[in-house]
Amino acid sequence: MLSPALLAWSSSLRVNPVEGNLTVDVHQLLDGQTCGPGIDSGLPSIRVPLQHITDGILDTDMIVYLTTSAINICTGNYLAAASYCSTDQYDRPTAALLHICIDETFFDIKHRQRNIMTLVHEIGHALGFNALKATLALPSEEILRFRNVRGVRVAEIVTPSVVQVVRNQFDCQLLTGAELESGEGSPLSVTGEGGCIGDHWERRLFSSDVMNPIVDEIEYSTRISTLTLAYFADSGWYQVDLSNANVASGWGRGAGCNFVNDTCINEFGDVPLQNAPFFCNDIVNDLIPGLTSAQQIHGCTPDLSRKARCSIGQYDLDLPSAYQYFNYAYGSHVGGSDTLMDFCPVYDGYDNGLCSSPESESVIKANDVERFGLRNILPFYRDTALCLSHRLCIRGPQSRVKVDEEWHICAEADQIIYSGSVTITCPDPRRIC
Repeated sequence: MLSPALLAWSSSLRVNPVEGNLTVDVHQLLDGQTCGPGIDSGLPSIRVPLQHITDGILDTDMIVYLTTSAINICTGNYLAAASYCSTDQYDRPTAALLHICIDETFFDIKHRQRNIMTLVHEIGHALGFNALKATLALPSEEILRFRNVRGVRVAEIVTPSVVQVVRNQFDCQLLTGAELESGEGSPLSVTGEGGCIGDHWERRLFSSDVMNPIVDEIEYSTRISTLTLAYFADSGWYQVDLSNANVASGWGRGAGCNFVNDTCINEFGDVPLQNAPFFCNDIVNDLIPGLTSAQQIHGCTPDLSRKARCSIGQYDLDLPSAYQYFNYAYGSHVGGSDTLMDFCPVYDGYDNGLCSSPESESVIKANDVERFGLRNILPFYRDTALCLSHRLCIRGPQSRVKVDEEWHICAEADQIIYSGSVTITCPDPRRIC
């Protein structure tokens, strides 16, 4: 699993080769001998071989020490962790620790893609994706700034390449940087007191990027996003090969300035128009008489691959005031199930809701016009999500959808197509092209 993860980075980044042997700087090791928080910390650490400190290693640009266990950090949803422990004279990481949690399910084939993406993520940290250290190391006077937005204070990476990628991603040339995650459901105080800056992109804005806090749900790809590569390009540590970059994801693509600057849900508990493809506010208690359960599924995942439900629920305590989107509609304790999404409710895909799986038909088929196979998309039919055959990105940002053996062109978001007994509402083609 390490090979494809390492290849993802080695095909995208280049460094100026180290002259002579690469050594580990003993003065940068926390206790003078280990890479990691220290042997006595109880957390993953490894004693650096003395030879790596005194003599070094020939023809090497970076050393990664690998440890495995099923204890220490290996609780909850943790799969791996990484951090660097030695840098060169330009502050580029040259030695790092990668710890992998191994249990009885780790080598299960159904977890292979998730594990690879997790390792890609952690190697990104080892290579230098660390916001706090970057502010001390990157060769620029303008690295990180704070601003107040959506009722909270956020930290942004504001280096030139990062800014341009973000502006293009959301089609908003007024944006000033890429936001960093500010903690698990705990926003930075607007007064500057309390809270902490995370080492990931803000999940609410970049949920499909490999360097967002949670990677087990993102689409499998061993290519790195243009946003993350822009971060490394601006660091001055690496030369970036954008020919291997992953195209910008459909999450928030072209959604405009309001998607970034405004809350996901307005003060009345409604989803603003520009947010409708991404966020939701459905609380379903009972089935509607006369409709099957499949006919009452009207959401789809952001990548338009499977049918989905709105991930909204009740908490035991009130949510942070900035995230009380349903204070008037349902109460201050109602919000999205993902705390790192700023409690914004999003469509969460059903395990058996994948349109590309023939097995899904017997469970989620809602209409005879639906087709299940390798080439499918999820437009809407009234309030029901449908799996329909499609052809993507023809004549620019357009797609074709097949209904009752007839092809129709979806040229723009919310375009209405009438075909026999059904009415189709097209998704935004910019999310898939």
